[in-house]
Amino acid sequence: MPPKVASKASKQPRKTGNKPKSAKKPSSQLLATGKLLRSSRQPFQTIAARGGGHELLRQRLQDLEAHIQAGGKVVNCEKVKSFLRGASHILESAVKASIGMPSYSEGVTQQFEASPDIPTMPLEGYQLVQRFCTITKLANQGTTAGGFNAVLYASDLAAYTKNVYFRIKKVSSWTSARGDNTGNATFAGVSVASQVGSAGTEVMPIWSENRTPIGRGFAGIVTTFPLGNFPLYSNTDNTTVLTHFTSLGGTGGIVGMPVVFIVEIECLI
Repeated sequence: MPPKVASKASKQPRKTGNKPKSAKKPSSQLLATGKLLRSSRQPFQTIAARGGGHELLRQRLQDLEAHIQAGGKVVNCEKVKSFLRGASHILESAVKASIGMPSYSEGVTQQFEASPDIPTMPLEGYQLVQRFCTITKLANQGTTAGGFNAVLYASDLAAYTKNVYFRIKKVSSWTSARGDNTGNATFAGVSVASQVGSAGTEVMPIWSENRTPIGRGFAGIVTTFPLGNFPLYSNTDNTTVLTHFTSLGGTGGIVGMPVVFIVEIECLI
């Protein structure tokens, strides 16, 4: 008796209610992981670009690592590992970038390079609360051995204040040129000493130097004071706000170089 031959119908797989594996929906952990990856990729880039954002970046990375480790086999995904390595590199770069000159939101005095051109300032028509005033002095203090400098005193702003007490937000100072073309305006050094203002506000010390190539303008430095804690001065005392040097000590600097101060003050009216 010949063997039975299976019909074509018997060779077909039995129909079941299960869908192919490729059509299965991802688990809730996979969905959550993918959502977290997508939502974190852009913030990693933007947070690293902003100064002082590494703390948030570190927290995001730690949360992401903890979430992926809780996802089981997701840890073995090479794309996830590559993303974590890149995020760790961004975190390291953000931390390194934060070391150095502090941001404006930190409670310390800052200094950075001023524009090589001294801007035009009006002599009247100031606002009542915030004012910009120009003060020109000669660097006739100091010696050749220590460098010549000009000192900005609180009393220098008496003509620009309605009230005895005022706060200073920012000072931009340049080494200008003499009329007889003696010396040069290519060096500026600004020293802010540790001090206590007239009303007890503390000022943290800082010293910065700037050199501008000959023919490129005037060497200058911008000094900004801590946000929300601008030092309070009285226009009747000789408290030193800052000292602007036009030459380093021992370099044979010329005495009497003009120094231009543009002071941004906030009056208490």
